[in-house]
Amino acid sequence: MARRSTPLLRRLLAPSPSLPTPLADAVSRRTVTYMPRPGDGAPRGVTLIPGDGIGPLVTGAVRQVMEAMHAPVYFETYEVHGDMPTVPAEVIESIRRNKVCLKGGLATPVGGGVSSLNVQLRKELDLYAALVNCFNLPGLPTRHDNVDIVVIRENSEGEYSGLEHEVVPGVVESLKLRNQCVSAFVMEKPAAFLSVHLLCVQQADLPAVNMRFRYWCHWIVDSDTAFHGDLLKCSPKSSERHL
Repeated sequence: MARRSTPLLRRLLAPSPSLPTPLADAVSRRTVTYMPRPGDGAPRGVTLIPGDGIGPLVTGAVRQVMEAMHAPVYFETYEVHGDMPTVPAEVIESIRRNKVCLKGGLATPVGGGVSSLNVQLRKELDLYAALVNCFNLPGLPTRHDNVDIVVIRENSEGEYSGLEHEVVPGVVESLKLRNQCVSAFVMEKPAAFLSVHLLCVQQADLPAVNMRFRYWCHWIVDSDTAFHGDLLKCSPKSSERHL
């Protein structure tokens, strides 16, 4: 709505060249009053988890930007660290209430079969897909130009399910679950802004899954290429709407 309204506002505020000078000066001083929706001006609550490592530095920088912008937000800060057994219930409640969370990375214990709190948090909130949009900002020099990439990654299931065991010595079975959800997400969400191609890749560095993933390795999808493999099987109705 804002993007569509901007050209109209510019035309309304621009003085007409056919008007006399005094009248044109008066027209150029016109202002437009924006009427916000009820509740737009109320401060927005944000759950803040500084996290471990560089997490406090990153989240602290975001807070400084928000303060400099005088953004109408307030932070509910919770100290959660990777060595804790679980994510406290009050943190989950705060995130569900605010629906916005600024989170630093939580340290993941190495070895011992301990589940990462990052994964626990994703599962608790059903955050099964991670979406990151990487693009160039106008006026900011970068190493590469014309970058516009959307990365969608399985966030909680698949290998993150942690359902694995050693059948016999030397034979390990790792189970993947609920990839249908992220496949449907891939088909539904990016359809509005992905118009060139879609690339699905494996994460082949995980033990005991490299061989199993060979058949699922790569698809290049564009308007002239048909879908193949489990991605189409997981979301046939979605793929039919977008291909």
